[in-house]
Amino acid sequence: MDARPWFTVQSAAAAAAAIEVGQVRKPLTIQTIASTCGADELERLVCDAEEVAGTQTTLFVCTRLRPTAIALLESAGASFVDSTGRLHMVVDGVIVHVEPEPRKAQVTRTPGIGPGGVRAIQLLLQAAQTPTLQGLAADARLSLAQTHTVLQVLEDAGHLRSTGVGPHRRRAVIDRGALLDWLASQAAARPRAQRLDIFLYARRPEELWPRMSAMLSAASIGHALTGAAAAALHNAGPTAVPLTLVRIAADVLLARAARALDAEVAERGANIRLVADTGGVGTIGAEMIKGTSVAPPVRIYLDALGERRGDDIASHFREAVLGY
Repeated sequence: MDARPWFTVQSAAAAAAAIEVGQVRKPLTIQTIASTCGADELERLVCDAEEVAGTQTTLFVCTRLRPTAIALLESAGASFVDSTGRLHMVVDGVIVHVEPEPRKAQVTRTPGIGPGGVRAIQLLLQAAQTPTLQGLAADARLSLAQTHTVLQVLEDAGHLRSTGVGPHRRRAVIDRGALLDWLASQAAARPRAQRLDIFLYARRPEELWPRMSAMLSAASIGHALTGAAAAALHNAGPTAVPLTLVRIAADVLLARAARALDAEVAERGANIRLVADTGGVGTIGAEMIKGTSVAPPVRIYLDALGERRGDDIASHFREAVLGY
């Protein structure tokens, strides 16, 4: 058996980049695309690549390709690669496809990133423009010193770019997708919190959610729908949600919340899971959607990851709502 590698990558200057298959050698053009590249723009780039396909191969390179972008590129017979390890090369009828191995996310504990830091990072990810130190501290309900520590940790980790000094210093998120992946790997972002499973009768989840939210609000209990149920309210979740995840303000006993709902504690057959909202990561910044208090989008994504079929639900929500 021939022991030589069947696929070899060698370094070369961009101008000399090429791909060889047997006796066929074609120049290789690198086309960088953003992870947020829309379908219309991507289709235009693919059409441009098809026009020169006879004389050269275009390789689309992206930090993290979204599922719809992957489907579009594959259906168009385009070549692409991203930093997750996914590779798809098409040259003169030869296809090389490599899928990254599913890996369990490594959980890390970064000094300086506690529940308050998680709140601040969620705000950074959702802000249209990076807020000032003072603005972020106020929105995250942190001291200036705590907020500065969080920003310094992110800067040291390569997720923030800093310009200027003193009061004129400005910071910007370099890659929101990379920062979200980093946050998802932090133990503080997805802690094992106290929980209580209950049952509250409703014919459909769409009827359950606003009624539950109204009852908790009437009892002055801070709460927020999250995970798959919240994704469904954003029209970016599953059609069936057997277990609704609800974050309850950390200063409220879960048993009190259950009593406010007049719900039965259920070891089996529960349709609601109450979770203590340590650090206020879900209840602080919650918004009303269709009569229901709903957690911030980044929190919905992080909580969806821990649910049944969580990777699929979170991935779809990330693409449809977060966009990075």
